[in-house]
Amino acid sequence: MEDNGLIRDTLTGLLNIQGFRDMVDEVSKVVEAKGNRPVAYAFFDLVDFKSYNERYGFENGNKVLIAFADLLVKSFPGRTFARISGDHFAGYFYKDELELGVTSLTKLMRADKLMRETHFRIGLYFTDKNDMDSAICIDRAKIAADSIRGQEDGLRIYDAELDEI
Repeated sequence: MEDNGLIRDTLTGLLNIQGFRDMVDEVSKVVEAKGNRPVAYAFFDLVDFKSYNERYGFENGNKVLIAFADLLVKSFPGRTFARISGDHFAGYFYKDELELGVTSLTKLMRADKLMRETHFRIGLYFTDKNDMDSAICIDRAKIAADSIRGQEDGLRIYDAELDEI
């Protein structure tokens, strides 16, 4: 599915990875020009989603993916998200929106009957003026998320310690 030249994920309606990168690369030029609000790239990973699919089937798994995409959009209104593969999602938003957005996402998931058993990990990467390649920023957010495997609803910010990995 495609609109305005941006490619979307057919299951969730979110951008796919290429559409996300295209959108973020354009938006980041404007954000950098203004230079007054730090931004974050986020990598969201649904915890043990393979096991969820084994227990409840792919059809229910797809319902969870769609619901998670909807909850991301509700939790961070007006921000850019993508389903980049399987149960992995990426987001781009202002750093000062993080706490409220994550709190909202967690609350909405616990209130949703379908999502109650689902947990997530978030890796974050905060950009600086030298960061222009969205692929590298997304990779760093993924590294942060991967570093907390085994945690439910965990969050890790990419830092110098992760540079060593």
